[in-house]
Amino acid sequence: MQAVILAAGQGQRIREHHTLPKGFIEINHKPLIRHSLDILKEYGFDDILVVTGYASAYYEDLKSETDAFETIYNPYYATYGNLYSLYLSHNWVSDDVLILESDIIYEPRAISILMAQAAKDTILVSGPTGSNDEVYVEVDAKQNLTQMRKILSELDKPYVLGEFVGLSRLELATFKQYMNYLENNQALLQQGNYDEDGFGALAKQCSLHCELVSDLLWSEIDNVDQYDFAKKLYPKMNQEIEMQHV
Repeated sequence: MQAVILAAGQGQRIREHHTLPKGFIEINHKPLIRHSLDILKEYGFDDILVVTGYASAYYEDLKSETDAFETIYNPYYATYGNLYSLYLSHNWVSDDVLILESDIIYEPRAISILMAQAAKDTILVSGPTGSNDEVYVEVDAKQNLTQMRKILSELDKPYVLGEFVGLSRLELATFKQYMNYLENNQALLQQGNYDEDGFGALAKQCSLHCELVSDLLWSEIDNVDQYDFAKKLYPKMNQEIEMQHV
């Protein structure tokens, strides 16, 4: 299995306080991208692509230092949505693929849970985080994705499973289907987000299982409040990791 990390975004909501790419925001004196690379290495991933954009030189320097991943540059990072970043990986992906965002911190077991799923196309979902920047996941009776939205009232509340974590896996055939669909829908490709817009469109064509891990500890870091939350969450997350290894 391969892994694609989406890391092109400008991080405008946190730029005033942190000018580096969001993947280089540090939790416990370690950049987020390093946390993810170490977790992926722990689970045997050695074929990793990072899609860069804003301040891409930081990732190029890290690549030279670690030789742990490849990169591809998104020249439209400032004007296109992150769905285009994912699309840029289409010639690189040649196996089932794990898709993750560069600005998240999470328990390592999130990866093992995804890898263990019988459903090869799986979106990871958590319980409530209280982040005030949630992407809510609505499912059908079989727990397959129907749609995602940031505004809860736009969904059928009894079918809202939880919050999108920013970790998903697709089998190669589904990924190719996804990319082909985007090539024929240029407006979506250029302006869409890969979660709400992209997965929402893909869910109309195939079954995307949503796996709920209600007690998963994780955080996205899109703004200062989330950064403060993640710093407070990390000691508890680290404690959980130590308990899992006992």
